[in-house]
Amino acid sequence: MNILDEVVSKLKGGFNKLSVEERQYYFQHLKQMEGKPVDLDSFRKFIVGLKDGIGRELVEAKEGTDKSMMLKARLKNIFVLEQFLYGPERAKKAIERYYHTLSDKLDTKQM
Repeated sequence: MNILDEVVSKLKGGFNKLSVEERQYYFQHLKQMEGKPVDLDSFRKFIVGLKDGIGRELVEAKEGTDKSMMLKARLKNIFVLEQFLYGPERAKKAIERYYHTLSDKLDTKQM
């Protein structure tokens, strides 16, 4: 089982539960994986595709149904995964901005 299958299994419960759009993204990424190893950027694009597919299904689902509740739960899982993927980058950028601002303030005080 490759990493893509593991993610689909954990997020969706298997390939058979993917929507048509999600299957298209799956096959696109599977094709990319055959030629080269999965990198973080392609995995992030796959997650964005899953999120878009789930969002479209959720808009069409009737509110309060089991389907809408499952879609919301899947979407929440995708958001958590996204935070995991982007969290360290965002934290690094925030720290860099903080120190850049601090450096600018120190420069201003020295003048």
